[in-house]
Amino acid sequence: MIILQIEGDQLSELIQTAIRKVLAENPNLASTPVQDLMTIREASEYLHLSIGAIYAMVHRRAICYSKRGKRLFFSKKELSAWVETGRKPTAEEIRLSAREQLHNKQ
Repeated sequence: MIILQIEGDQLSELIQTAIRKVLAENPNLASTPVQDLMTIREASEYLHLSIGAIYAMVHRRAICYSKRGKRLFFSKKELSAWVETGRKPTAEEIRLSAREQLHNKQ
């Protein structure tokens, strides 16, 4: 038996590489390109939210995710689209929209 000692970051990278390899070899496992997939830690960093907040949103089904076994994966494209749906218009966009609506009513 061989016992290796590796850092946490190295272990995380090994696991991610293994998952990406499995998904690449079995394209029917994921409809999302492997390069686009993120772990919960990566999604947390990308969204600037805590991992606990991400888990809470997953539990409420408020955020899009994929699940393989006990692991959660997130598509960067889907997360970007999700963030965009919460976009609020600027004051200038609201003024322009109001002008257009008034112009269309005349």
